[in-house]
Amino acid sequence: MPVACGAGSPVRFERPLEPARLRRRYKRFLADVVTERGEELCIHCPNTGSMLNCMQPDGRVWFSRS
Repeated sequence: MPVACGAGSPVRFERPLEPARLRRRYKRFLADVVTERGEELCIHCPNTGSMLNCMQPDGRVWFSRS
């Protein structure tokens, strides 16, 4: 699934991305999200940086299943 990034060129992902809402991010690699269907998931977040500017509670996020 191509997704536009800042430069306008698409980023391709092996698996389809699904939308969700962020509940919280913790322990550097974990995030709790709620999917549009109401499914509550604990997912792996590969970015170990603080992400303070884009880590707003109830913010829109995209994830893939593996």
